[in-house]
Amino acid sequence: MADIKSKYAAAASITISLASLADDAKRQSGAIDNSGNLYLDAHVQLKVKTGASVGGDKAVYVYAYGSTDSGALGYSGGASGSDSAFSGTLANTRLIGVISTPAAATAYESDLMSVAAAFGGSLPGKWGVIVENKSGSALDTTEANHVKKFVGIAAQSS
Repeated sequence: MADIKSKYAAAASITISLASLADDAKRQSGAIDNSGNLYLDAHVQLKVKTGASVGGDKAVYVYAYGSTDSGALGYSGGASGSDSAFSGTLANTRLIGVISTPAAATAYESDLMSVAAAFGGSLPGKWGVIVENKSGSALDTTEANHVKKFVGIAAQSS
């Protein structure tokens, strides 16, 4: 009998602009289409750099949104599926991780965040992330100081 093992794809970028994201602001990524790759899960990892000061929650919150029909019905929380400001309802999305940001002008990497876990163990046909800045000031102004990646996970038999 063959063993079923995880197969990890190469890391891919998530399209979301985080440079100068204001404190208390939210930004959504472009939707990631899973209809071709059929990944079982995706691990998201972000690196953000704080601005000149910190306060408030000293954290950046990461949420997932998805769609059952590749976006035609709409995305959870009122997301649009494009890299843009998010003005929807976070209560209708899924919190997948929190990045602690205790110091100013410092880069912080998140833990791995499972998107499938947020949706009951199954990755949606289209999904994306929403980043909410609660660090106390705008994030660093240089986009290259923020890294946004995911790795798709499939199954293989051996």
